[in-house]
Amino acid sequence: MSYQRLSKEIAQRLQAVLDCRDPRFLACLPDTLVDQSECRRSTEVHWKSFVYKYGQRLARCFDTNYTYGNSNMTRMYMNFHDKTKSPELFQQIKTIWNQKHVVIVEGKFTRFGIANDLLDNALSVKRIIGPHMNAFESIDTIKNALLNFSKDEVLFLFSLGPTATILCHELAIEGYWAVDIGNLDLEYMWMKAGATEKVSIKGRFSVETSTSVMDLTLDPVDARVYQESIVLDLSIAE
Repeated sequence: MSYQRLSKEIAQRLQAVLDCRDPRFLACLPDTLVDQSECRRSTEVHWKSFVYKYGQRLARCFDTNYTYGNSNMTRMYMNFHDKTKSPELFQQIKTIWNQKHVVIVEGKFTRFGIANDLLDNALSVKRIIGPHMNAFESIDTIKNALLNFSKDEVLFLFSLGPTATILCHELAIEGYWAVDIGNLDLEYMWMKAGATEKVSIKGRFSVETSTSVMDLTLDPVDARVYQESIVLDLSIAE
C-alpha cells in the first residue's frame, strides 16, 4: 500500500473490525469476492485472480454465519460493464447524508464533494484533513478531534485508507454515525465525465491513476469553498 506503511497493529485493528458484532456497526467486504457477473472484463479478471491467489488465506478471517455489507457501495461506476444504473445508485447513496450535518475526514488531496454536487443536499459540510501519507500514525489525534463533535448532530464520512475503516468501527462503538465512503467521489467524477478508464481528475490525488499527469490545483471558487470548510488540518506539518 503506497500511501500507508503497514504494521502488525494495523492488521490487528482491521481484524477487530471484521470480528465486531456490535449491532451499531456493519462490517463490509467487496461483493466481488464471490460474484463478478456485473463486472467489466478487466475487473472480473482482477478479482478472479485475487480470489485464486488469496481466497483460502482470507477465508480464515471471515465468519460464514455473519451477513456482511458490501464495501463496493463506494464503487458504483467504473467496475460495471453496464453503467446505465450508476446514476440512480448515486442518487440512492446521497440519501445517507440528506439534510445532515456532515464532517468529512479525508486525505490532503481527496477533496470529497468539491467541484461536484455530491454533497449539495447536506445541511452543512466541515472537513478534517488528515496526512497525505501514513495517516494511521495520526489516528489518535484524529479520533480525539472527532470525539469533540456531538453524537446526535453529525455524520462522519471517511476517505482515509485503512485509518478510515478502523475509525468508523471505533466511532460506531462510541455511538457515532460514520461511513467509510472510500472512492465514491472519484467514481462520481468519472461517471460525470463519461470516463471508460480510471483517468486523473483535476484537483484530486488517487493511487489508482497515473501520478505523472495529475493536476492538483483547484479553480479559485472551488478552492475557497474547500478552504472555508476545513476545521482542522493535520497535513500542514507534512
